[in-house]
Formats: sequence, C-alpha cells, structure tokens
Amino acid sequence: MTTRGCPYNCEFCCVSNLFGKKIRHIPVENIVRDIIDSRAKNFMFLDDNIIGQPKYAKELFRAIKPLKIKWVGQASISLVKDAELLQLASESGCKALFIGLESVSVEQLKTMRKSIKDIKDLEIALKKINKMGILIHASMIFGFDNDTEDTFKDTLRFLVKNKIGTVSFNILTPYPGTQTYCKLENEGRILTTDWQYYDHNTVVYKPKKISPVELQVWKTQVRKKFYSLSCVLKRLLGNLNNPLIYLALNYGHMKQVRIEEKRIPFLKSNLQRLMHPIPVKPEYEHEPITSNIYQ
Repeated sequence: MTTRGCPYNCEFCCVSNLFGKKIRHIPVENIVRDIIDSRAKNFMFLDDNIIGQPKYAKELFRAIKPLKIKWVGQASISLVKDAELLQLASESGCKALFIGLESVSVEQLKTMRKSIKDIKDLEIALKKINKMGILIHASMIFGFDNDTEDTFKDTLRFLVKNKIGTVSFNILTPYPGTQTYCKLENEGRILTTDWQYYDHNTVVYKPKKISPVELQVWKTQVRKKFYSLSCVLKRLLGNLNNPLIYLALNYGHMKQVRIEEKRIPFLKSNLQRLMHPIPVKPEYEHEPITSNIYQ
C-alpha cells in the first residue's frame, strides 16, 4: 500500500469513513526499498486509488520502472484523462487494474461522483486502458434505486461488447455509517442487521423497483452468463495482451459461479419468508422474532 484515504465519499462506500478524505502517502523511496528488499517480482498494491494523487503516482511509477516488476492495483477511470500517467503506469509494470465502474445506467451515473458519465466516453476510456496492455477488472453494483430488469441486460451487453477481462458483480451493500445505509434505514428498507451477510453477494434490504428475490437471482444469472465458456472465449479476443492471466482469472470465476448458484434456493426461501412473515397468534407465547433472515 502506497496511499490511504479517498476524497470522493461515494454514498455506498465506507472508505472515506474509515480512512478519511485526505490522501496520505508513503515516501516513494520507502516503497522502492521495500520492493527491492522483498526480492519479489510480482506485487499487488492495495491502495483504494493508486492514482488518487497524480503527481505522486507519476513519481512512484518512474521510480519502480527500473525494477522490472509486474503489479496490479486499483484506480479510478480518470486515469485515462492523463496520457502521461497512463503511459507511466503501463511502463512501470502494471498488468491489471480494478476499476469501479459500478453502473452503466446513464440515469444512475448522473447521481454518482464519476469523472466519466457518458457511455460512449466510458467505452473509449476502457479501450485506451486495454490498448496499453492492462487487463481491466471492473466492479459492478446491482440494486441502486434506478435499477430495473433492463439494467441487468444492459450491463451484460456493455461488458461483453467491450470485452472486459473480468468483473466483480456485487449487490449494493449498505454499510453502517454510509449515506446509503442511513437512507435505507430511514425508509424502513433494511431487512437484516446480521453483519455476516453484508458481503456484496447477499440482499439485505428492499430494492426500490425490483424485489429482493429478483435482485438476488438476476445478479447471479448475469454473472453466470458473463463467465460462460462461450462468453469467456468471445472476450478473449480483446484480452490477448494477457491471455494466461485472463484465462486463469476467468476459470476461477467460473468455479465460483457454480458455488453461488447453490446458495440461491436457500436465499430465495429466506427472503420470501421475511417479505411475507407468518402472523403470530397473540394467545400463545413465542420467542422474540429475529430480524436475521439467514438463521
């Protein structure tokens, strides 16, 4: 990790709450020394946005370029707005970037703190990154108030069309302290406060335009289609710069999809039970009804 902190303070994200809005960084010479001392050649930078301070990022990339390492990290799509920064990232050994796209819904993007909100501009930006030999791991979120059934179809179509390398398909998770949590709690839409299910993969609130079950099922269906063998092979054509990394990562996701599918019947049953609870007869004594739908 070279930096900590994030100034964006997105409604659904807890990073600013945990680490602050001001970006702090470790001196570049310390990073270089640690890399040399490790004697390793492959690294993962855990910064929430490694290019959050472009001036510092350029200094870092120039310093690690002679070390001939390979690295992956997380960055915002604004990387493409600085051609020198993108070039330096590639030359310093960047092989893959986790990029939070979150949504391809124009209506939703307008409400978010994104540097690129036009779909065509977003497609151009992704092509620029891919052209530099950097594999894109996109993060998508389903369950925003603007999301409908079409959102899932449009998202899959966009990701396949642009031959995105790999994707994390997430369900909106209202972490305590975030604006999203406060909003959903005030509207009485939180279904459970058992924090073990706040995992990006389990519905814990009532979506606005679709049902909790639909959100749970459709998210899994999109992931299954994206990581189907035919789709993996189709997207390979846009990821020939890193074919081995691409195939290995996609194979791992294909295995995880099968595990996720096995959870669906259980989750559907519990979501249905919570949404339609059995009335309690007052003449009998009962244990307090838990709000945990997963026990």
